[in-house]
Amino acid sequence: MQVNRIGIHDTRPLPAGVAAASEAPWARWTRAGETAYLVLGADGQVRLPVTAGTLDLASSRLPDGTPVTASQDGRELVLEVPKPQIAGPVVVGFTMRA
Repeated sequence: MQVNRIGIHDTRPLPAGVAAASEAPWARWTRAGETAYLVLGADGQVRLPVTAGTLDLASSRLPDGTPVTASQDGRELVLEVPKPQIAGPVVVGFTMRA
């Protein structure tokens, strides 16, 4: 919890019109200020539906600041998520575009 709390505490759900929850892979989206957080139960290459242009993909990073490679393929977000150092979900943060 210490590692991923930034994407959980003092956040609210990200509107489904921006990015929706997923069961395969397990994914939930939150928001705090101008940052969107993806709480993800997967690593490796992950593809998730998102609204094009809403997230600044160049800003994608883990809570410790490690960059995460992110790109857009049509209406899908494509991430290269590193294997977590501890068991549990990974949190990836993105700056939201206005």
